[in-house]
Amino acid sequence: MSNVVLDAWEERVRQDLDGFADPGTSIDIQHVGSALEVHWVCEDKERFFRLRASSEYGNATVEEGGRRISYRSYLASDQVADLRRVARMIQRVYAPDTFSVPTFMKVKGSADWKPIGEEMDRLVGEGFASSGRTRLLFMAGDAGAGKTHSLQMLTHGQAERYLQRRADYLYFYVDAQGRALARFNEAVATELQDLRVRLTYHSLACLVRIGLIVPIVDGFDELLGTGGYDDAFDSLTDFLGDLAGQGVLVASARSVFYEDEFAARAQRNTARNEAWYHDALQLRPWTKGDVESYVFGISDGMEANKVTKLSQEVISVFESSVNRHLMTRPLFVARTVDVLMKGGELSGEDLLDDIIDHYLERERTEKMLGVDGRPLLDTQGPLRRFYETVALEMWHQKTRELDGRTIKELVEIELYDLDLPSKALSVLKERSNTLPMLSTGGNRRSSIQFEHELFFAFFMAGGFAQALVDRASLHHARIILGRSLLSTEVARRAAQHFARREHTLSDWLDLLGDVSNAEGTGLVRQNAGRLAIALMTHFGGQVADARLAHLSFFDTDFRGLAFVDCSLEDCHIRGGSLAGTTFDNCVGRSCLLEGVLVDRDSTRLDIEGLLANSVLSIRVVQDESRLIVRPNLVSAELARVGLPTAVGAERTRYDVSERAVDIVEQVVNLFRSTNLIAFTDQYAKPILQVAERAGVLPAMVEEGLLHYNDRSASGQKVFIKRSFVPQDVLAGLDRETRVDDKIHGFWERLEVAQLQS
Repeated sequence: MSNVVLDAWEERVRQDLDGFADPGTSIDIQHVGSALEVHWVCEDKERFFRLRASSEYGNATVEEGGRRISYRSYLASDQVADLRRVARMIQRVYAPDTFSVPTFMKVKGSADWKPIGEEMDRLVGEGFASSGRTRLLFMAGDAGAGKTHSLQMLTHGQAERYLQRRADYLYFYVDAQGRALARFNEAVATELQDLRVRLTYHSLACLVRIGLIVPIVDGFDELLGTGGYDDAFDSLTDFLGDLAGQGVLVASARSVFYEDEFAARAQRNTARNEAWYHDALQLRPWTKGDVESYVFGISDGMEANKVTKLSQEVISVFESSVNRHLMTRPLFVARTVDVLMKGGELSGEDLLDDIIDHYLERERTEKMLGVDGRPLLDTQGPLRRFYETVALEMWHQKTRELDGRTIKELVEIELYDLDLPSKALSVLKERSNTLPMLSTGGNRRSSIQFEHELFFAFFMAGGFAQALVDRASLHHARIILGRSLLSTEVARRAAQHFARREHTLSDWLDLLGDVSNAEGTGLVRQNAGRLAIALMTHFGGQVADARLAHLSFFDTDFRGLAFVDCSLEDCHIRGGSLAGTTFDNCVGRSCLLEGVLVDRDSTRLDIEGLLANSVLSIRVVQDESRLIVRPNLVSAELARVGLPTAVGAERTRYDVSERAVDIVEQVVNLFRSTNLIAFTDQYAKPILQVAERAGVLPAMVEEGLLHYNDRSASGQKVFIKRSFVPQDVLAGLDRETRVDDKIHGFWERLEVAQLQS
């Protein structure tokens, strides 16, 4: 065997074992003939094995203690990772429900829904077989759509299959909700520690690379924290860099916006070693049949006529126009069934409010009783105050769980001024860890968390709104808004609290603009933007003579809003929808729009001063929501929806031929779902060859937009790696568009080359 192959394996083995070896010890590897002899120390035990490899890229055989096993099996064995113990611990942590409705999913764009376990196994298998690129699987779904439950049950089921030797890899579930992605390594380390296994964050990358573990990062959108998108995505790409183009990773979020943002903006530092491609996954929304199946499955043991009646009552709750869309979300169905089975009533106006009201009233009248059997609390007020305090404390600490001692201290400190009977305070302290809608923090028995993010959002909105209003100074408002990313649900319910005060919509919008101005961070502006949308919607959607300033609207739906005589100043709209949105006699200054959806029939952008070249890209409903980036096409669509500056506008574009622009667009499209492409790729090769001959590819390389990258992937291959945001390249065809200077340098280079020819 060649020294090159052995050298490659030596480097690989040293990197793999580094996360398992005892600190302060060395990994000694010697070349002995056509094999490697490895001496290393793990858990105070000296280990030795001999490795024989048939090729640089194939698997290898390990000879250890008189047995011969694959290198992959050696890493999974009780000598190293002990994955069978990991599987047993996973089974204990994520115990299956007594009954659950089967979950179906599909890859976005596919026609067929398939069982989640079957489809994920196929996708993961394809990822393991892919050449030199990590596969990212992004799952999107609304809050309450069942993402967390489905992924936890997937993790449990795979552990069971692994122990039965029907699977050769495990899922590793990481609850990322309420954590900052800048601390992604801490989130992983905490989950591993709570499983009580020997794995560490440093050893996880090895097992992912070799296909023994597939991490599932649940709540990817909540991991953004205070660092903004670039910092957040950089921390994920740091982990991808450790994977060196191998393995599979799953991430869930409430919107495909975050998947698109990652694909567009992550990893612009070409010094890192990560290479990836991504796919979007969708969970099938629940249907009426799923609701009925759940009711009959959960009601096992009840008389048939009672089950039928219960099913009819549940269905009737979701027949109202207000709640119809909630039937697709398992959380609301499950809680509705729970309330009705306990004899509760639901009015149907605000289903979540009704459900929470039932739980609180039941706690007050049936649980928090004095020695005489009478309720210790006259109203739900103190209970609601307690929950709001807990949620707000979690917000301030940038977490979604608190230890039991902190919970009890909050009861004493925050509820003391309510002048409650001492017995009521005492009982509330005793029951604080067992109250409805709260649960122990998974396998961390000493911590308390909300049972679902929607319960957190409900109470967070009340406490958040109160804190924001009570602290009148802009400085304190910025601190509160800069803690973490507000969910749409929190913003919507906070707007309801704001609207109860004696302020006009314009007053609130002015306040949010002042908070976001000057010292406001990107996160403050984005949260202020979410609150602004929620307020405008709550006030009826008719916005007249108002000022929107210094706000960011990311992944925001403006549908149904009508602006008249309004001004927009220093606003940034990225993603989201302007379909069904009208602006009449409005003015705009220093605004930027990217990737927003417009409808030729229902969008009207009568905004004087909003320059066409401030719109980098748009999507059009009538064009199957295809992203349009070419400046002339963007201007044409903007003119169709009434933007005054777009009508007859002369775009200051570079003098480059349409053929060259076509070639650039084809190259850019290759990188929309990946950051690395093999020059020999069957689909990419002819496009890259044409771009090479036309001078487009050399120009992109010379300006630093693309980089050649030699990698070992089933033989040494030449890859091309991007360091640009795909949609920005074509937007930069306009000289005045605000994009990276390297992009303008690229178009200038093409322009000069064309003039010289």
